[in-house]
Amino acid sequence: MTMDEIKFVTPDLIEKFFSKIKSIRNRALFSVMYHYGLRAGEVGLITLEDVDLNNNRIFIRALKNGISGQNLLSPQVKRHISTYLESERLKKRTLRKELFLSQKDHPITTTQIYRLFRTYAKKAKFPLDKQHPHTLRHSVAVHLAEAGLSVFEIKEHLRHRKVESTMVYFNLTNKSRMERQEQAFSNPMLAKI
Repeated sequence: MTMDEIKFVTPDLIEKFFSKIKSIRNRALFSVMYHYGLRAGEVGLITLEDVDLNNNRIFIRALKNGISGQNLLSPQVKRHISTYLESERLKKRTLRKELFLSQKDHPITTTQIYRLFRTYAKKAKFPLDKQHPHTLRHSVAVHLAEAGLSVFEIKEHLRHRKVESTMVYFNLTNKSRMERQEQAFSNPMLAKI
């Protein structure tokens, strides 16, 4: 992946995106996608059994040769999933095991996720080239780099097998690198020119 292919938006725009979502299910769905950097196909794989609210865990099945595994359930995502389960999902009389269901009680599809994402992204005034659900994955990677997480921490968070796949985000931005450069520029060992 090249830097030109990385489509991300600022945290403010992500917040604006979420402010446009009134649906409890969609708020839970997109919060999971953003916080864990999920692909549209990955969020559809999450089952009820994958979410352990008591132990604050969520199991993610990775696609594209990624690494599947358990993750800590963030407080925000836990709140959204809990609300969704209590108010909608568990009231459905279905034997479906998938966490996110369509209005017709079928597993939500990537096509539905794309359509929903575009609707909210347009309302939030995302640039046209960023009205794609993968923008959430790229955005959380950049935001975590800006927050000071290491390349290895973000590699694990995104379930990449190779660190080279993660390095592209650090070529775009890296707050901790900028802070170190700022300290180096003011170091007395550097020549005054």
